[in-house]
Amino acid sequence: LVQYDELDALFTQFVLNSNLGDTPKWISGFQASMDCWPGLSLSNTLDTEARKKILQNDISLLQFRSYLFSRQCSMLLSTCKPWEIAQRCQPFLQNCINELRILEVDSTAGAVACWVFLCCLEVLDTCARFNDTSQVEAYSLYTATLWAYARDKLGELGELCGLMPGCETTSDHLHTVVLLSAGIGDTPATIAATRLRQALSSKDAFKKQYLELSELAISTFKHIGRVRCAHEIGRNLSGFYRRLGDLTSASVFLRNTLHSYDEDGWLSLAAQTRIQLATCYRDLKDCKRYCKTCAAIASTPHLDLSTRMIYFEEMRRLLEEHKSEPPWTCRLGDGFSMDSVEVKVLETEDSVE
Repeated sequence: LVQYDELDALFTQFVLNSNLGDTPKWISGFQASMDCWPGLSLSNTLDTEARKKILQNDISLLQFRSYLFSRQCSMLLSTCKPWEIAQRCQPFLQNCINELRILEVDSTAGAVACWVFLCCLEVLDTCARFNDTSQVEAYSLYTATLWAYARDKLGELGELCGLMPGCETTSDHLHTVVLLSAGIGDTPATIAATRLRQALSSKDAFKKQYLELSELAISTFKHIGRVRCAHEIGRNLSGFYRRLGDLTSASVFLRNTLHSYDEDGWLSLAAQTRIQLATCYRDLKDCKRYCKTCAAIASTPHLDLSTRMIYFEEMRRLLEEHKSEPPWTCRLGDGFSMDSVEVKVLETEDSVE
């Protein structure tokens, strides 16, 4: 494992040096355009095909990196350390993306996102095979970010392939899906590759996978106590539900996020979230909640005056239109601040008859 780590670091140093003009001839082979992005395979079998390509100096950067990482993972699995695989995964992925940029490797749009998604899910599936409580607690600290990373990359692919709600799928989108699916290849045959192909096959399949990954990321972040991260994903997910037309679910996620921001004292973020929540209530025609949210926005000092005035006038309009009985009530603790108070006591003469 130490030798593989040293080889990993040495290769990274060669790539960094090439950015400064010191480029050995053998590294030019890694600058060829990407024509496949099969992802990781963490099975127990040795990838003899990759070894043969390395000997022939006929392997792409991502394939070479995947081979090195899979060998490191094989040794970590033999010592029952899935948590360390999860810990190493995201830095490995981000380092590879940086090396692609340094070496100026051309790739199909979405190819890198596919590769990252496949790698994340392969590591997550591998960790899931270790269901001992102590192991789960150890690797959950790192799998939470992997679920979120995979979700982000799937969202990126959804935008690229026209699979997001509200997008109209065109022939160009279908052509992109065909190219990306071909680049995934048939080997290695992994669960991750099957899931990605399914997600790219239709809007319904994409929505199912995207929501599933979102829920897994949120629940894992909550499990390890990183509630703020969970709420941030929820805030992002509310936008997805809005595009689906599910305003009720969108408002639930925004309320949870707003509560978190208020508790933490992140008032600028809270103000922006209130504006999003007000839009949800307006579209839901929930006049009471919309009016209360407008009042809260109008009274916050963390927005510019013109924005506050817009929501103040909106609140007044709603109150004129809906003269409800009993009247709507609203907490105005943040509605205004008292700089000074003057109390006058009137003197009266007491008399006894």
